[in-house]
Amino acid sequence: MITPDSSSINQNKLQTKLALASNFSAVAIAAALPLSTTATDILFIVTVLLNLAAGDLRAKFAFILNNRVAVGLLAFYALFLIGMIYSTAPWSGALHTFSKYDKLFFAAFLIPIFKEEKWRKYAINVFLFTMLFVMVTSYVKAGWGLLYGYSSEDFSVFKVHISYNFLMSFFAYLVLLKIYAMPVLNKQKWLWIGILVLAVFDIFFMNISRTGYLVFTGLVILFCVQNPSWKNFLIALLSISLIIGVAFTVPSFFRAKVYEAVANVKDYKNKEEDTSIGLRMVFVKNSIALIKKHPIFGTGTGSYPYEYANIKPIPEVLSHNPHNEYLLTTVQFGVVGLLLLSVLFGSQLWYSRFLPKKMRDMAQGIIIALMLGSLVNSLLSDTTEGHLYAYFIALTFATSFTGSKTKLSTGSRYIS
Repeated sequence: MITPDSSSINQNKLQTKLALASNFSAVAIAAALPLSTTATDILFIVTVLLNLAAGDLRAKFAFILNNRVAVGLLAFYALFLIGMIYSTAPWSGALHTFSKYDKLFFAAFLIPIFKEEKWRKYAINVFLFTMLFVMVTSYVKAGWGLLYGYSSEDFSVFKVHISYNFLMSFFAYLVLLKIYAMPVLNKQKWLWIGILVLAVFDIFFMNISRTGYLVFTGLVILFCVQNPSWKNFLIALLSISLIIGVAFTVPSFFRAKVYEAVANVKDYKNKEEDTSIGLRMVFVKNSIALIKKHPIFGTGTGSYPYEYANIKPIPEVLSHNPHNEYLLTTVQFGVVGLLLLSVLFGSQLWYSRFLPKKMRDMAQGIIIALMLGSLVNSLLSDTTEGHLYAYFIALTFATSFTGSKTKLSTGSRYIS
């Protein structure tokens, strides 16, 4: 016969197993992010459900509600729910867009899972070594192409070129942080320096994404701001100058894409708009026209493609988004939405100052990467980039942080 005490013990054991399963699932997300969109979507949901099933809900909800960054994520996500009420899009279109931002909701519920330092450390290291595997695979693809002479647009693997180069840029930044944190005489330091060189070469010479070029350059500047010294500034300046100089000197994807961009701008000035850059500029122009029609609250969740089609754009190229997260938000929610998006990013940068240094640098890195990339792509709505941002925001701001001005823990080494 099962006594109440034994029943309670069994329940506690089950909850412990569920909590452990949610932790392992959360770490598995770090591996899924660079490899599989489907696995990432599934693991985000499964991880949160497992953690909620593990019980102790009152403490978990209290932890979330006391974390101002988590509240900010939920508040911005709520904007999409409200926007569905007055959206000019069909219900199916509004619901589709609403679902694309559910990563923000799940990110808030991932935060309690990463309270313990060891799980943050596992997740970061899993992401680093998965990206290392991805980079090696990219080089294998390049070598295979050179050996057998087939042509390839670029050497991205597992993801499209924009997502791949965004991932690789953030990976290179994390490697840079890791190298900087290592003692001078550490034997592994030169190994990681070699990995950084390969990652940077991959970004500029093996990939066609201009977004990656922009994001990596911005992250190098951020690194200098985070670790201010003339030595760091000069090394960064010389390194970027050398990379760009070599990339312009020898045949490279970087040189080709820069020349293409310059040519596209000239074509646009001559009224030739049906080019990569030309269409983006048309999207911007037409999006501003849409914003002027509904400047305060916009036209609601998921309304962009339907409103854009109604203006009968010339060239007649329809767009699901303006390739700019700020414009996409403003068309849907007006200046109110743009203000809330600015508050979302700005508050995260503000509160990151109170995190331990390693977590602070990492949080600022993913925020700046997304902010820069969102100037030329709608990254928050994209699966890979948006989930990467949500994941690392959850991970970094889980360090017993409540948004107070008190530093709640010291800067222990999370990247090792």
